[in-house]
Amino acid sequence: MNLCPFCWQYLCQCFQVFGASFTFIC
Repeated sequence: MNLCPFCWQYLCQCFQVFGASFTFIC
């Protein structure tokens, strides 16, 4: 299982797509 990485100095939202984890910078 892949865990969503943490952002450095920005808040991110984790979305699970096709069993993969993607992080988006707000």
